[in-house]
Amino acid sequence: MLTKNSKPSRRLHSIAETPEVVSNTMLLDGLGKISKLWILRELYGKVYVPTIVLDELRESRARGQIEESDWILVLMPNESQLAAAKRMAHDLLEKFEELDKENAFIIALAKACGAKKFLTNDRAGVEAARSISLKPIWISGIILEAYQKHIIKNVKPILDELRTSGVWISDQVYQRVLEKAK
Repeated sequence: MLTKNSKPSRRLHSIAETPEVVSNTMLLDGLGKISKLWILRELYGKVYVPTIVLDELRESRARGQIEESDWILVLMPNESQLAAAKRMAHDLLEKFEELDKENAFIIALAKACGAKKFLTNDRAGVEAARSISLKPIWISGIILEAYQKHIIKNVKPILDELRTSGVWISDQVYQRVLEKAK
């Protein structure tokens, strides 16, 4: 088991390749609560997470699923990427007052490491990611994309399960996803 100060031992991967997709805590926790993290594997192959995400998931159901996976990889930036992420996070915090410090750093780190997509379920995170040309993808967008790619057969039960587990999906977004999935 990982503690706050320990390093995950079996999945440390340096950035030898540019990560396509980086996720924040909220999205992994949401899909983990309903045991649907596998959807991310089917959609993206690999998903990268900074160690801060693992720390935040310490008590989450998703933690065990993440530790058991071989496709959720720890994002290990080099010194210049880390320095760029710290500067960028500072700028994001000044620009987006609703953005928290951890999310700002995760978004900035994703960009500094060359990611193209950022998985989140946080409005401030979506706006901040867009501002630095990262493509944000909401949890509802992931479910819709999985349906469109025939990874799942029906969006409604998964959206309902997410909402029941405490994941925020507005009524408007819920209806829009149902309409698009017809």
